[in-house]
Amino acid sequence: MNHEKDIPRIIALTKTTQDLVNAGGSTSSISRQTQQKQLHRLRHGVYMDAATWKTLNPTQKYVASTVAVLKTSTAPVLSHQTAALWYGAPLLSPPTSIHLAVAQNRIGKRRGVTAHCNKAEVIEDSCLLHGFAVSSALHTVVDCAGVLPLNSALCIADYFAHHGLVSIPELQEALKQKTGRGAAVSRTVAARVSPCSESPAESIARNLMHQWKIPLPEEQSVIYTRSGGVYRPDFLWREHGVILEVDGEVKYSGIYGDAEVVIRREHRRQRELEAEGWKIIRARWNELLNHPHTLRRRLAAAGIR
Repeated sequence: MNHEKDIPRIIALTKTTQDLVNAGGSTSSISRQTQQKQLHRLRHGVYMDAATWKTLNPTQKYVASTVAVLKTSTAPVLSHQTAALWYGAPLLSPPTSIHLAVAQNRIGKRRGVTAHCNKAEVIEDSCLLHGFAVSSALHTVVDCAGVLPLNSALCIADYFAHHGLVSIPELQEALKQKTGRGAAVSRTVAARVSPCSESPAESIARNLMHQWKIPLPEEQSVIYTRSGGVYRPDFLWREHGVILEVDGEVKYSGIYGDAEVVIRREHRRQRELEAEGWKIIRARWNELLNHPHTLRRRLAAAGIR
């Protein structure tokens, strides 16, 4: 999801009853269109065109549901995974709830909403993003590390670090101070966060290297070839002449151009680097998540152990 385009677009497509009335509708016409499945009701008093709703992917539908909560709440502040998504951070799995920071739980129980109470500091430090209040970048990462599994928390932390949204020393200090639930994950994220990671696949691969206790590689270092090529591999072990490239599924999805063109460019790049004596190891998303032991064996065979 392109958060810079998708979130404003979804906000504009999400209409309250008053929005629809102002556009010439009436409560009776809204009721009729809802019954006829021309309007999809997100929450009481909030709607979206039903045909548009059907075109949205799960993450976009989650954003629309979040907008519906925001438009029917008093001074809401997005937090945790919901805030992370608002900043554009990658989430390994769609959230099952919309997370709000509240000073006291005065919003009551609402379907699909998790209210995090006693968050006066989070509310005070919040900022406006896409027209709504969200927890600060620092609070967002720390809160996510407190509730998410390590891979998910690290992907979010790396995103914020890579985009310069947080000071890494400040983030590490805040994570180390975490106590209680999530303290172990928070400390691990503090030790492993990297501003060099450009994708969740890279974050997960680097986390595996830490777990395996193998020598850590250079990240995003530049290689110049004799033919004039300038390349920046994901990971490299210069002393071993080994490069590791990790390919997230998005790489071949069309976002970075025609998939065939991307593949041809990758093959040309690999041939040029191999001609310079580099050994190229490639890991795909499925291998990183489901069969990491095969990557470990391939690295060991190349002398990385």
